[in-house]
Amino acid sequence: MKRGPLARGAMALFAGLTLCAAGCAPTPTTPDVAAHDAAVEAAADARVVCPPPSQRVSFVFARIAFVRETMQGSDIADGFNIDNRVSRDGDVMTCRAGDLTSPTGETGIDNQLARLMPTVDMMTGGAVDGAIQTAINNGQMLVVITISDIDDMCNDDRVTIKVQRVDGMPTVGSDMAVDPGQTFDLQRMTPITDLVGSITNRTLVTEPATLPLPVAILDAQFTVRFYDSRMRLRLEQDGADGAGIIGGAISLVEFADVLRSIENIPDSLKMQVNSGLTLFADLDRNPMGRCQKISGALRLTVRPAFVLE
Repeated sequence: MKRGPLARGAMALFAGLTLCAAGCAPTPTTPDVAAHDAAVEAAADARVVCPPPSQRVSFVFARIAFVRETMQGSDIADGFNIDNRVSRDGDVMTCRAGDLTSPTGETGIDNQLARLMPTVDMMTGGAVDGAIQTAINNGQMLVVITISDIDDMCNDDRVTIKVQRVDGMPTVGSDMAVDPGQTFDLQRMTPITDLVGSITNRTLVTEPATLPLPVAILDAQFTVRFYDSRMRLRLEQDGADGAGIIGGAISLVEFADVLRSIENIPDSLKMQVNSGLTLFADLDRNPMGRCQKISGALRLTVRPAFVLE
């Protein structure tokens, strides 16, 4: 990790004060002092390395929730720039949907679901995230991410990632989330998604890919595909929780098919959800000028886990 000139100057000043405290009189710079200063500079500029306990680590998705605007109508929400453009309101390429801005000030964020979710919350009494959490805690919706080929958990130019379904009845802590350090069985009959990514300053970022995610709400279980998805995940040390987001584009046609297959949701609610998705769709514009996908993001909390393969 590089330090700025102020930090390097402070270190040099500290070294000089130490020498004076040892009884050194102020003298012109000598070759030995110059060599010492050079060593201090090299140490300050050295890249911090934190080797992993192994070349492979796994984390279970302990919490999953939809990202929403920080305040309704604020146009601020976390996510990714999926289409690599900054769109203003009225942009025909995004079906007149303007992009959002991240809480850190990044523009061009594609996350129209963040605008739609408050309406969904009103329609469902805020039950969506709670239903997803219940499905995780009772073992219906267990997903593990395994990161391999790790040389350095702080900074690594290329790592491989697998996202896979697992089975098990997790123990849940007082925070109503899956406890860390549990062992799960790999679901061998379900597909495994292979991703490629990199780690910078302990933050994992994956390259764009299609990521199928299982969803379980009430008695319904289905898969939602995130197209052009990215994952950003902060990897903490000492077995602490990691946090991040998954963002991508959801196909309106595929989601409508999913809704039709769910029997315990009223038809009127299905129609309202489909209408809302169509109204907020912002990606994959077809020749007729209609966007066929809607952008969205999920917030994640992950905890260390083990997988039996």
